[in-house]
Amino acid sequence: MPSEKPYRPCVVGIFVQGETVLVAQRSGLKGGAWQFPQGGVEEGETHEQALYREIKEELGCNEFEVVAEYPQLLAYDFPADMPAKIAKTYRGQIQKWFICRYLSGKGPDLSLATDKEFSAFKWVPAPEALQDAIYWKKQVYTEVLSYFKLV
Repeated sequence: MPSEKPYRPCVVGIFVQGETVLVAQRSGLKGGAWQFPQGGVEEGETHEQALYREIKEELGCNEFEVVAEYPQLLAYDFPADMPAKIAKTYRGQIQKWFICRYLSGKGPDLSLATDKEFSAFKWVPAPEALQDAIYWKKQVYTEVLSYFKLV
């Protein structure tokens, strides 16, 4: 039986640089959980406004351009046994995906990030980002990366 809880509105940025994409390691999780930067949409924000705010909070720099958008929202469910606080409120997340590129000479600076969600970042080939995606996000990662011909 489907959950009665709502999906959390969210945005995701896939930052591209040459043949690589940016992934960030979540703070405080064992096993090196790497993901694309993402975050919730606050009431009254557009998806793009939320993207710029979230990237500034999480990666310390919002000097980038949006290159493309996935044409629809994509949703995924959290695992039933997920202990995180967010899973008690939401069934999962419904996301707007963006392809982004940092402006010349700009890039992530975790020392300027305000929410400390990530402890590290790296640029990797897109197939590696897909391979390292947590199992319950892998389907949406595959769909978006395939759509943009990154894998």
